[in-house]
Amino acid sequence: MKKGSLFFVCIVLMVCFSAWIPDTNAYERYNDGCQTCHGPFVDNPIILTIGDKHVIHEQMVSGQCDVCHSSGDGNNPYLGRSNGIPGLPGVGCIGCHGRDYGLSVTAVSGIGLRVFHDLNVSNNAVPCSTCHIDTEPPHPESILPVYYGGPGIQITNSCNTDGSEDRDYDGIGLDNDGDGLYDGADPDCFVRLCFINEDCVSPTNPSYPEYCKKAVGDCDGQGTCQPIPTDPCLAVIDPVCGCDGVTYNNECEANKAGVNVDYYGPCTQACPDSDADGYVICSGTCDPSGKLCGDCDDNNPLINPGAIEDCIDTVDNDCDGLTDCYDGDCAAHPICIVCTDDDGDGYAVEGDTCGPIDCNDADPAINPGEIEICDGKDNDCNTATVDGSGESWYGNPTSCGLGICGSSGQLICANGSQYDTCIPDVPEAEREKGKTCKDGLDNDCDGSTDAADPDCKNKGKK
Repeated sequence: MKKGSLFFVCIVLMVCFSAWIPDTNAYERYNDGCQTCHGPFVDNPIILTIGDKHVIHEQMVSGQCDVCHSSGDGNNPYLGRSNGIPGLPGVGCIGCHGRDYGLSVTAVSGIGLRVFHDLNVSNNAVPCSTCHIDTEPPHPESILPVYYGGPGIQITNSCNTDGSEDRDYDGIGLDNDGDGLYDGADPDCFVRLCFINEDCVSPTNPSYPEYCKKAVGDCDGQGTCQPIPTDPCLAVIDPVCGCDGVTYNNECEANKAGVNVDYYGPCTQACPDSDADGYVICSGTCDPSGKLCGDCDDNNPLINPGAIEDCIDTVDNDCDGLTDCYDGDCAAHPICIVCTDDDGDGYAVEGDTCGPIDCNDADPAINPGEIEICDGKDNDCNTATVDGSGESWYGNPTSCGLGICGSSGQLICANGSQYDTCIPDVPEAEREKGKTCKDGLDNDCDGSTDAADPDCKNKGKK
């Protein structure tokens, strides 16, 4: 590690400082081991014109003490925890210098400390293998530690392309992967072009997985080698179709599998037509490609929406969800005909092949064979038939009234009873001798005419 940048790494002598497996960090707090080699965290100048480790780190986190500190730690920070701030987990020193296996947020491994301390065994540094039992290599130089670029964090780029890692202003950042190469001198920071994932084996970390990242829809084009993401993907269902023809829940999950996105949305592959009957099962993730949807058995060419329901084989032949007699197509089939006649009048409620429909199967006197009597009921199951029109008297003519009051009508059915529509005319008075008493008419409709009417005799007297 270069001179002058040791302050940045040493905050967590994580030789071993991160426990690279789910156990514990090599030391719990800075003063437990780090200060043995790196001196006190406070009052130990790094660069006289800038200040000690505490001042430097305070600048790097924009004065947000909770990024590094836990409540009451007394400037002896814990290596693996802190209060944290919104947008940054409380993982403490390892947020920039190490890796955390035990918390929900996965930081990156190594960040220079592991390999750096191993490489300096000759300088009496303790090798990590004495503290840590795993042998996972550190991430490449280009991988950002979990805190880099976080809210208020002044370091944003692990390849130091923007100078943010140069905390002592000598133009050089940190050797994050501990391979002895800094910033642009490390091949991990080069832009490497590729066509397939096999083109992206890291020259300094061949065991670290990378893939050939390409623009969406450019599966066969040229891309750049980038690390396969390691952070957990959000549990969001936003399907994408990968260049491998597989549908992934979202773009993150595709990239974690080392796969580029062909297009957004689920993959639409050609729907298979295994029985070659021209019908396919359209699942929503395949393209019918000129075939017809709706097949319910793609292994039997005799079963599809164009087939005829067999009615007696217990199979849904036409794929309409109905089988045999439950399918309307089988209504006329002899085995499917059922005639219900609960009142025993010889008429069924089903109609069709069972004959005229009985409109009241609880009354044997009501059916299509009955005459329409005058009772206020639909006796013959025909609402167009007039009530009582089947009675022998229905429509017979009637007469009423005497003299000039005489009128005619007929017998009908009204409200379930016989009714005579004949209404006599209004009578006139027999008066004024020489007029109504001599006109030959029974004007007052009492059955007597002119002189025979007592009214005319009385009118003739003086």
